Parts: sequence; C-alpha cells; structure tokens
Amino acid sequence: VVFFFKRRIKQIQRKNQQQKNMQQLERKALQAQMNPHFIFNSLNSIQSFLLYEENEKAERYLLKFAQLIRQTLNNSRVSYITIEAEIDTLRKYLELEQMRFKDKFTFSISVQLQPDQMLLGIPPMLIQPFVENAVLHGFKSMQSGGEITVSFASLSTNRLMCVIQDNGIGREEAGKHNKKTTHPSFGTKITAERLFAYQQK
Repeated sequence: VVFFFKRRIKQIQRKNQQQKNMQQLERKALQAQMNPHFIFNSLNSIQSFLLYEENEKAERYLLKFAQLIRQTLNNSRVSYITIEAEIDTLRKYLELEQMRFKDKFTFSISVQLQPDQMLLGIPPMLIQPFVENAVLHGFKSMQSGGEITVSFASLSTNRLMCVIQDNGIGREEAGKHNKKTTHPSFGTKITAERLFAYQQK
C-alpha cells in the first residue's frame, strides 16, 4: 500500500510539472510571436505610411495589425485552436509583412484538407515562427522577387503536414548570418520544446 501510494504521488507530481512546463512554454510562445521588434517595426511602418501621406495604406495596415494582435491574444488563452484559425492568423501576419516590406515578396497558402479536417485542433502559434524565419532571414539580402508557399495536407496516419517553402538565401546562409546578429530568433526552439511537451502529455 505504501509503495502504491508513493508511486501515485510521483505520478501526480510529474503530471503537475508537465502542466507547469506547458504553461511556461505557452507564455514563451506568446512572447516569441508578439515580440517587441515586430510591434516596433509595425508601428514604424504605420508612421512611414503617414509621413509619405499614404493614408489609405496606413489605415489598412493599422486595421490588419489590430486584428492580428486581438487574434493572437485570444489564441494564447486556449490550448488548441482550429487549423482554419491558424491559417487565418498566418495569412494576416504575411499580409502585414508584405505591406511592411513594400511587396518584397509574394505568398500563397495551399490547403488540401476537407472542411471537417479544418475544424480539427492544433496548439496555437505553432507554425508562425517558421514562416517568420522565412520572411526575416530568407529574404534578408533580396530586394524583390521573394516567394513563400505554405501548404497544408493531411496524412493517412491522422497527422497534419505543413510545408513552408521559400526562394530565399537558404537555411545554411541564414544560419551564418544569424550568428552575427544581436537579436537571435528563439521561436523555432520554443516550438520544438512545446511539441516535445505535448508528446509527453
């Protein structure tokens, strides 16, 4: 009885620790997506549009920016969101970055899922860090002609496959440049930790 009791206590403690780790990772994920650099750059873009009297662009950008902020905060309060909601968040983010970089790149999102599959749940803010890497690092040395394709497909093993492709400088070159920067991206590292924590759970 004592052995069983001790083992049960350890199981409860391990479960509580896993839950605590999950909450910490979710907070980190929110911070990674809503990082100060992205917000600062977005506000600078609005200011730039106003400075050059591009009022219509400033208004559209501000509207999209407010929608993305609201959506991100709402997503951070839940453990799972639908695939449809994740795609919508990605589209808003890419539209904002496209405006900010003055059409330096184009993007497309391909979805090969059934309507009922679009309602399945995945952890929020899971794919955005990889898309952000493609925008910020892949196209860093390009002035125009950038292309990003994000495709979603379902596998027969009840898994979701998301492929992000770009025609940027490549991961190896981007990695060399990132070692020199003073603001490294932790989004993908946090995502890997989150996936591991979900698997343990």
